[in-house]
Amino acid sequence: MILPLFRENPSSFLSKLKGMFAIALFDRQTRQLSLHRDRFGIKPLYYMEVKGGIAFASEIKALLALLDKAPEINPIACL
Repeated sequence: MILPLFRENPSSFLSKLKGMFAIALFDRQTRQLSLHRDRFGIKPLYYMEVKGGIAFASEIKALLALLDKAPEINPIACL
């Protein structure tokens, strides 16, 4: 259902989607990746840079599993 909507009108397909979602679409012709989530932000979408590109997931624990060590808390960011 998402792909036909995207092909029909790439600039406005998101407005036709309802509910909770986080999706990634890759356009082979333009070689562009686009990440989208529901307009209310119910379904999160996390991303991070990794060697050779990016990784993305709807749960942060999936990205943490890619790290060599646990991340450290930045005390300044907690203020």
